[in-house]
Amino acid sequence: MWDSTLSRGGYVGVDVFFVISGFLITQDIANRIEAGKFSIIEFYIRRVRRIFPALFVTLIFTSVFAYFILYPEELVRYGKSLAGAALSISNIVFYRRDNYFGANSAEEPLLHTWSLGVEEQFYIFWPILLFIASRFLGRKGVIASLILVAGASLYWSQAVLATNPSFSYFMLPTRAWELALGGILGLAGKGRLELGKLTATAIFLIGSLLLGYAFFNYSELTPFPGFSALIPVVGTSLILYAGQFGNPCSGILAGGLMTFIGRLSYPLYLVHWPIIVFWGLASPVEPGIVVITGQLLLMLLSSYAIVTLVEPSIRRRSATLANLRFWVPFAAFSITLVLTCSFFLIKTHGFPARHDMPEWIVQSKQEVQIFQGHPCMVRGDLLPQSGVCTIGDPDSSPTLVLWGDSHAAQLIPAFRALVEAEGYSGMILTKAGCPPIPDVEMLPSNEMRSACRQFNTNVLERLHEIPSLRAVIVAGKWSSYVSGKGLLKEDGAKESFDNSLQLLSRRLTESAELVRGLGGTPVVATVAPVGSGTTYNCYVRSTYLGKDSSLCGAGAFSENREDNEMFKTLLPDETLASRLDLISVLCQQDEGCDLFDGEYGLIDNVHISETSAMKLVPELKRLVGQQ
Repeated sequence: MWDSTLSRGGYVGVDVFFVISGFLITQDIANRIEAGKFSIIEFYIRRVRRIFPALFVTLIFTSVFAYFILYPEELVRYGKSLAGAALSISNIVFYRRDNYFGANSAEEPLLHTWSLGVEEQFYIFWPILLFIASRFLGRKGVIASLILVAGASLYWSQAVLATNPSFSYFMLPTRAWELALGGILGLAGKGRLELGKLTATAIFLIGSLLLGYAFFNYSELTPFPGFSALIPVVGTSLILYAGQFGNPCSGILAGGLMTFIGRLSYPLYLVHWPIIVFWGLASPVEPGIVVITGQLLLMLLSSYAIVTLVEPSIRRRSATLANLRFWVPFAAFSITLVLTCSFFLIKTHGFPARHDMPEWIVQSKQEVQIFQGHPCMVRGDLLPQSGVCTIGDPDSSPTLVLWGDSHAAQLIPAFRALVEAEGYSGMILTKAGCPPIPDVEMLPSNEMRSACRQFNTNVLERLHEIPSLRAVIVAGKWSSYVSGKGLLKEDGAKESFDNSLQLLSRRLTESAELVRGLGGTPVVATVAPVGSGTTYNCYVRSTYLGKDSSLCGAGAFSENREDNEMFKTLLPDETLASRLDLISVLCQQDEGCDLFDGEYGLIDNVHISETSAMKLVPELKRLVGQQ
């Protein structure tokens, strides 16, 4: 996506938003409490008045586009995220579904609403906490209490980052400290300090440098939020603090242009991501400068329309108890309308009758369900226990072993065919998200990778127990590590792309030597031709909607080829380890890889189909038979 190209750390904009929101709203609540004019009910009415008009208009228009652009399975997913947005629980929906940087994130039109969910959940409890604390503790006591809340939340955010990064990213308990810190700053105000223009400007610039560092140096590999979020959060806090004093920089931010942009900021936040996503889904071609400019103009025009046409017609009524009879029905109607739409999208399974469903799509969906639930692709650190993971005589020792992550599991049909055809006995040792790279830390960390080190250790121990090992076939999602989207790291070593490549090469050589020492032949399956990460969905969407699918494959596999060539430079010499080059076998074209020529070659965005896997059997026979 073009926004991540300009700034890979652009996601810290959410942290900026959290701090500013906490600063402004906490300050407003505290002032009303001190003036004796605070009402919990009126606070919630103000939230409805501020959030609902633009949000629900955006959701309605987004749903119309979703109906015409998404295929049924995507439409069901959209329906669930639509309900989450209406109920302010999008963060929970996306936490349970995927991670923010997952392969499908660029295809989720409402992904951005997760941050609105966190904010609204925060403000359910925050005004009540401030009101009670103010009654009994005074302003200083309130600040002290909020510091404890913020500290506990920050600690929790860092504590679960390694084992459950999606929870740390999406959920309120691990994000509350950012809003709370803004609130603490709002309550503290200027304090007793009176800063001169020069000092205030210096603080402002330091805060800007911290923000700039996060925007341009953070990436999806940065462990985030946790302590890493302190840099953008502190940077934003310094800018807000300096802005309370007169300085040239804050004067620029208070100018007419910035004020106008500020008015558009909320609707711009709402419309920007659906425009980017739907544009990308409708046209899989990488956007150029003209397209990006068109997207920006559409975002600005849409935001301006919401500010000038939608909001004034609804927000002309004040957020007071006197208008409660308007705001409660308005909120109830808005939520009910969107939830009804969500209900029908889910209940009808995405309105599949809109178009004829090609048989290959049905078959691939059935195949991927079987694949995802395969008993030989475990999730924990224990080796597969199912009997189906042992091929041949269960009482005899295996001679062939398949080891790796889901990119090894996708080869199970070919592995089984090889074992049965040649009379070998085989064992399948695969774990989702866990490439066959022993004794390393894998970044970015996630739940699936948390047990990888122990699983791979268990595999090595099992290999030592095999008396007559003939071959070990290893496969992994290597493209993550040769492209820099993932990193490998030894304990205590510096985290870098070059170190990661060297470590990958060293571990592959060590594993090959180990297998050779045990009397077997190591066979390394190289990078799989799966496209750009959205290629399968593009083929499904285009075919279902009756559109030209040729653009889906145009250039989609070139990155796979580049990754494959890079990966092969890291492999041990072919006298030590044989190579199963998937791209050479499955892709006959120089640039493309026509895996959808009369059949489906993929079952999702990152795995080949059983049909594709079976084409590898002759080459596997040759490689294993070379011993």
